[in-house]
Amino acid sequence: MSRNCSKAIRSSLHFSDNDQAAASQDRFFKVRVPFTKVTREFLKVPETPIHSIDEVMVAFKGTRAGNLRQYVANKPDKWGFKLFCRSSVDGFVHDILMYQGETTFVSHHTMLSEEEKAIVSVTSKFVVAIVNTIKDPRNSAVYADNYFTSIGLAKYLRSQYGCRYVGTARENRVGHPPLTSVKEMNKKATQRGRLDYVSSDGTLVARWKDNSVVTILSSDVGVEPMGTVERYDRAAKKKVPIPCPSVIQMYNNRMGAIDTSDMLTHLYRTPFKQRGTT
Repeated sequence: MSRNCSKAIRSSLHFSDNDQAAASQDRFFKVRVPFTKVTREFLKVPETPIHSIDEVMVAFKGTRAGNLRQYVANKPDKWGFKLFCRSSVDGFVHDILMYQGETTFVSHHTMLSEEEKAIVSVTSKFVVAIVNTIKDPRNSAVYADNYFTSIGLAKYLRSQYGCRYVGTARENRVGHPPLTSVKEMNKKATQRGRLDYVSSDGTLVARWKDNSVVTILSSDVGVEPMGTVERYDRAAKKKVPIPCPSVIQMYNNRMGAIDTSDMLTHLYRTPFKQRGTT
């Protein structure tokens, strides 16, 4: 196909009425109709009881998207449009929330209630918005990373949806549990495999030392049964087993679903450079 032909098709291809774009708060207005239809088809696919929620980047290097173009340092595609996705444990994505700043929730196909809008943490709202579409939340568990996790989110999902939650957490988002501090655990005198935890009202907060200190919050899995993982010991010059709580092992096994989806997507070569010939 020639360049001019390609440009002509692109300039004539529309999914929404441009005359209505000015009155809409949706910054993804022009692609909202096909995007919503595709997402609703994804929701029809049977889902597993274990769900993973994470950020996904749609690569975009253009300069005309304003602050819709985001930067996430730890993603393979660091620049692009940011999506929040919920997938089954096998990596199949069921629901997608397109990030667009203040109007993110206005245009999503499920609306937040007034109570949910009052949630202080914006990252918690992202989770609630896509947990809304889980078919059987009372028999489901959600796994997410420390970008989303807070003690308030875990308790809210359990009380309002009956949904369990597991996620790594930042130290300032788990309240003030009587645990050994991260600073203390990071000391060389503290051996790898050291575990400290506290549980109250069905919610567990645990802190475990691996190569670095990990804080994890769970209303689904406990620390028992204790298992082991192998880590390299410089003094012994070989890998040695260190104790590892069940909640850490379960998190590592179940959290990678979105990464699996990302990997499968990148198997298809979608970005193509345009040739200059006519």
